[in-house]
Amino acid sequence: MSILFLTVCAFMLFSFEGMMIPMVEGSGYIPAPPSGPHLGYVNIEYQYEIKTVNRNASWMFDWGDGETTPWLSLETTSTSIVQTHLWTTEGNYTVRIKFKNTMYPTGIWSDPLLVSISFPTIADYPSEPVLLSGTVEGVNETIYMYTIKATDPHGYRVQYRCDFGEDPITNWTSLVFSGSQSVFAHRWVTPGNFSVRFQALNEYKLHSSWSSPILLSIQNASLNTTWCKDLLVIGDGTDFMTYQADDHIGSFENTTMGRSSDVHWDGQGTYLIDDDMDGKWEYEYTPAAGLLQPIPSPIVIKNQQASFQLPWLWIFIIMGVVIGVIVIILVLVKTGYLYLYEEVVEK
Repeated sequence: MSILFLTVCAFMLFSFEGMMIPMVEGSGYIPAPPSGPHLGYVNIEYQYEIKTVNRNASWMFDWGDGETTPWLSLETTSTSIVQTHLWTTEGNYTVRIKFKNTMYPTGIWSDPLLVSISFPTIADYPSEPVLLSGTVEGVNETIYMYTIKATDPHGYRVQYRCDFGEDPITNWTSLVFSGSQSVFAHRWVTPGNFSVRFQALNEYKLHSSWSSPILLSIQNASLNTTWCKDLLVIGDGTDFMTYQADDHIGSFENTTMGRSSDVHWDGQGTYLIDDDMDGKWEYEYTPAAGLLQPIPSPIVIKNQQASFQLPWLWIFIIMGVVIGVIVIILVLVKTGYLYLYEEVVEK
């Protein structure tokens, strides 16, 4: 029974993923290579990690460029050891870790992690983030949502940060796929005019330039105004929607066409938008979530359709009456029932 118990314990010990010390036949214990980026750029710091629960061992990183860390031990509350490193010249490097304990006092090397380091070019940087929707006129002490996105030329994941012109710059968001949207929420404490800008960073630490600042006007909420103006990017145009947050009325302005139309509140937090004034709802916008998306099957605006048909109906009726009167007069003149004469004036 005791032999079986020891066997099970040994199996669990060497199978536990956090140990990162798999058994290799004929060679004892070999630590797994560290986890981290397999490519990067010169003079940018990257993070590498080893996971372990072994508190009776020491670890050392070898960066492959002649530099190593001192021997490191696991902290009491940690399950991993994290180190950062930057390479000053381009090339291919082998990153390894060395493990030692009382059983292996001279240490054992892990298999290498191959890392390729190069100089970045302009074509390697992510694009400037684009603001897809967000409030440009509002009031203080109210939370507004801002939706942005950027793309990476290599399809690498990206993350974002924002400068709202009032608080310190935000922390970087978590990584998302290239071209995916991220939403920021912000509340201005004091009224005033502010500029908002955004920046993107890809997973290999190349960052875009800051986006062009967008000017905002934040009014005093004590003036009891709930009118807002939101910027919306639909297609290639930058348009605006002005709406009353309490009564849920408003209009959409297509800046390219120079025309505007009413928006429709659906009663569930979303406004319906006719962006090209063709009598159909093509987009829906939810300000509280910063979500603007197309409607898969545009909805015909029934009231608007009726308002366009009614004038034409009356025009046809009036034209028919006029033509009928003219025909009747001509018939009466031709049949002699109606005479046309000129009055002779004596001189």
